[in-house]
Amino acid sequence: MITYLFVVGYGLGLILAFARHPIYGLYTYLFTFYMSPNDIWWGKSLPDIRYLMIAGIVAVAATLARLPADPHRRKWFQTTPGRLLILFVIYNWLQIFWAVDTDRQQAAAILFSKHLVAFYLMYRLADSLDRIKEIAIVHVIGCAWFGYQALGVGGGRLERIGGAVAGANELGVHVSTGLIFGGVLLLALRGVRRWAVFASLPLVANTLVLTVSRGAFLGFLTGGLAGYLAMPKRLRKRYAMLGALGLLLVSMLAHQELIERFKATYVALTTEEQELDNSATSRIEIAKAGIIIGLRHPFGAGDKSTELLSGPYISGWDHGRAAHNTLAGVFAEHGFPGLTLYLLTILWVVRTALRMRRLPAQGQSELADIAAIAGMAAASLVAIYVSGNFSSNIDLETQYWCLALLAATTELTKSVRQQSVLSPMASKPGPLAKRPPLPARGATT
Repeated sequence: MITYLFVVGYGLGLILAFARHPIYGLYTYLFTFYMSPNDIWWGKSLPDIRYLMIAGIVAVAATLARLPADPHRRKWFQTTPGRLLILFVIYNWLQIFWAVDTDRQQAAAILFSKHLVAFYLMYRLADSLDRIKEIAIVHVIGCAWFGYQALGVGGGRLERIGGAVAGANELGVHVSTGLIFGGVLLLALRGVRRWAVFASLPLVANTLVLTVSRGAFLGFLTGGLAGYLAMPKRLRKRYAMLGALGLLLVSMLAHQELIERFKATYVALTTEEQELDNSATSRIEIAKAGIIIGLRHPFGAGDKSTELLSGPYISGWDHGRAAHNTLAGVFAEHGFPGLTLYLLTILWVVRTALRMRRLPAQGQSELADIAAIAGMAAASLVAIYVSGNFSSNIDLETQYWCLALLAATTELTKSVRQQSVLSPMASKPGPLAKRPPLPARGATT
């Protein structure tokens, strides 16, 4: 049954991308990302083709063919995160010439090129406030689908449930952004869509708990706090109430293994009665090894080089281990240039969030709504960056979605400000909250 539903939804989405609007191509891409037919049992009866790649190609083609560029909006490659990501992708391709493992580096260059395409699609199609909300809803429902699949998984730590996100830490970080998205959407939506998001959140929260990822959980808490600071003042009380309910929900779902891991870490850090567990200790040693590798390879040793070269620097291991710290991993594998680009991206996120936080002071309700959505994307990025102290998140595609949505909100802000100059009614919700009309076939710009 699921196979037939996927085939119908996939085919219909690809057709609608050209027949109606390219946004359906993006929805099909996200639909395929979460269903991931190549990695799950019900997809074995389908032809073995690259469904996600095909959806991405169709979405890009439909966007280029059917959606004229907005002359009042910066091109995706003119945005700060777009430029930084382009430079990072180019540098990854150049690293093939000196990487320790050229095959792995080539695979990494292809992966980051794919993330660049995802950034382009998100930014290009998130051209209105309502569009951004719709994309966020799809993300939350996709995380809920992960949660539904997790219900059928046996005991033990949830490492993978068949989707495109592999690994307990990565899965935990991914769904933590879904929780943050959902919390803000409860403030921004009305009617059936709000109830759909509300019904999804318990499944998403349960998935976070089942990963037993301390890093993802701490990232979620920090991101939630950052979201409070980024919210417009008129929404902060409601956001805080929803945050408290979210923490209550997660605490009710938390099982003994997660509680014991946090308890053991707390006791080890605050007393001398207990040492850090092997997982926490090894992360510290791997991070130190990454710094040493980065210093010895200032231009980066190439993708996955931490795993290949860290063995001599980790006690008790005959071989190396993969990076478990994003900054140390980026430094070891991409050197000073890659680390600089990554830190500049984080700096842009912080500065943009602070700037967007001040928008509602101008008294325009639509600017306040945009600031709330910007806070949603920024808080999710904070969650990813904080959890990156415990896992390597540079490959996680979710952060590039959030970067694109945050960049899109800055462009919406400019449009609203321009309208406020032209119209005395700009303080009321304007047409940006609605979908922009699609030009007729053959129309010129």
